[in-house]
Amino acid sequence: MRGKIRNDIILIIIVFLLVLSSFIFWFIKGQNEPNKLYVNIYYDDKLLYSTPLDENNEYKVNGKVGEVHIVIKDGYVWIEDADCPNHICVNEGKKNRNNETITCLPNLIYVIIGGHVDA
Repeated sequence: MRGKIRNDIILIIIVFLLVLSSFIFWFIKGQNEPNKLYVNIYYDDKLLYSTPLDENNEYKVNGKVGEVHIVIKDGYVWIEDADCPNHICVNEGKKNRNNETITCLPNLIYVIIGGHVDA
């Protein structure tokens, strides 16, 4: 009986050490190779552009009711101006975090920060 409990404890310690070492490896690797964020610009569910968030760019995209001016500068993305009636997208401000979005619903244009997407 004692041998069985001893073996169970050894097994639990080994599993714990494996999980701990995997976590430490994942954490260190993540520190050395940060994931690069991209700005993915869509019109009507079709990818138009996938560009790095850390590269300054400007895009003028024709939407359903007019043009949308998208700016990527200093690690942020925002809609500078839009030909839409309410300008909610312009008032959303600057975004720079993974999975943040900006949507111009009347123009069917949306911007998503995330990984690189192939067209």
